[in-house]
Order: sequence, then structure tokens, then C-alpha cells
Amino acid sequence: MTRVPATLREAQAALAQVAPQTMAPLTEGYRSHVVGSSYGGIEQRWVLFYSEQRQPQAQRTVDTQWRKQSDQEVSAFKTLCRTAFACEADAQQALTSFAAGLQTTFLHDSTVCSTPHYGKRGRPGPGAQPDHLVYHITGALASRLTDRRARVDQQSGCILATNELDEGQLSSQAVLDGYKGQARAERGFRFLKAPQFLASSLSLKKPERIMALLMVMTVC
Repeated sequence: MTRVPATLREAQAALAQVAPQTMAPLTEGYRSHVVGSSYGGIEQRWVLFYSEQRQPQAQRTVDTQWRKQSDQEVSAFKTLCRTAFACEADAQQALTSFAAGLQTTFLHDSTVCSTPHYGKRGRPGPGAQPDHLVYHITGALASRLTDRRARVDQQSGCILATNELDEGQLSSQAVLDGYKGQARAERGFRFLKAPQFLASSLSLKKPERIMALLMVMTVC
């Protein structure tokens, strides 16, 4: 059993399926959903877990990321609105490209307006024809609240992988318990980092000696 890094594209696609209301309930506020995977050419079972206890921390993390990304998109939209375009088609194309890159906001209302420019300064006289027209974008952005909720759910979950494909032999609850049990074993070796143990003074150079020391420590 091992944890699947959330940076993998396949893992991100799987986490996008996290929907707590459709996942099977487990103990201690966990929910699970099983998906198949052949990542790395190995058939394996990926168990998606959703933790209610992690949701507050996930919400704070998402809110911080969301505000930062939203501020960047709002600033970029203001810059776009200040840009003058030679024709309406150019302005519309720029607006379409900008909207395609939005992640935390969407175009709530937008339009392309033309502004006449005259050759002389001051107010134009009656019947004066403009030398040319420039086009500007106006509008507003709105937050993607539904996407934000989905991102919180994703941050509240993780994926554990196992090569035991038979859920009857290794249930989702057993996968979760086995993974969480690793922490208890790791805590038994915390003393290695303590300055009193003087681990940095040991020079075991050869892999065989390192393996021998680990064997003795494990047996003890």
C-alpha cells in the first residue's frame, strides 16, 4: 500500500471525482470510492478517501489559493479593459482567449464598445466625422463558487493504492488502517534524530551495515 502523489495527472482526474455524498461511509468520518488503475503498467486498485476532519484545513488552504488567483485574474481583466484594439474582431478574440484561461472567476457580463477619435483636440463640431474608432472591453467578473466547493472536497481527500485487487481480501477500511498504522512504526524511530543518540556520528558506509543496523533496531 502506498499513497498516490496528487501531482499525477491520473490522480488529479481521479480526485476530481470526489463527491462525498456518493461515497461509501467508513469509520471516523471517512468515506471511500474505488477506481481501477494500471499506472506504470501495474494493475492496481486506487481507493479515494474523503476525510471530514481534513475539511476545515482544506477550506483554509483553498480560500488562500482562491483569493490569490482571483486577485490576479481581476488585475489581468482590468489591464485588458484598458487596452485599445484597432477593430472589434481583435477585441472579441482577446476577450475569448482571456475567458478560456480563467480558473476561479468567469465573465459575468462583457461587451465591446467603440470610441471615436478625432484629429483635433477639444469638442468636435456638429457633423464632424471621427478619424478612426478604437474598441475597448467592459464587463465584470464573478467567482466560481461551485468550483470552489469541488476544490475543497478534493483537498479533503487522498488516494491510496494497493496491488491487491480483491476487495474481499483487503477492504477499503483495511487499506486506510494499514496506511495510518505506518505512522506508529515511524514514531518508534524518532529517536534517531535526537542529538542524544549521536546518529550523525555513525558511519556505516556500506549498505549491508545499514541493513544490519535496521534489522537489529526492528527486532528490538
